[in-house]
Formats: sequence, structure tokens, C-alpha cells
Amino acid sequence: MLKPEFSGQFKRDYKLAIKRGCDPKKLEEVITLLCNEQPLPEAYRDHALTNSRNYKDMRECHIEPDWLLV
Repeated sequence: MLKPEFSGQFKRDYKLAIKRGCDPKKLEEVITLLCNEQPLPEAYRDHALTNSRNYKDMRECHIEPDWLLV
């Protein structure tokens, strides 16, 4: 089982997402799946990021259409 580490920027973005009305349970579900090293359901559209030096070897999933987790 993996243990997540949340950066200061993540914490600020999380608070802002909650303030904008995003459902925190959706994010918690994704984080739980990732920590347990389980595959994400297709609904999250998990994919590798390409064509970017800053995000090389990183993945992205869509928690909601306009809410992404990198």
C-alpha cells in the first residue's frame, strides 16, 4: 500500500475545489484506489501525459470533466 504525500499547492487547490462545489469524496475514492495500487475505472479516463518535459512519466485522470488529478 502506498502512502500519499500532499504538497502545499495540492492543499490549496483542494480547498479551492471544495469552495467551487467539487465533491471531495470523488477525489478520496481515486486516491484510495491509487494508494491500494488498483486500476482506475474507465470513467476516470486515466492516461499518460505526452509532449511535455515538465510532466514526463506522469499520468492524469479526470475526476470530473473540469477537475483533473496529475
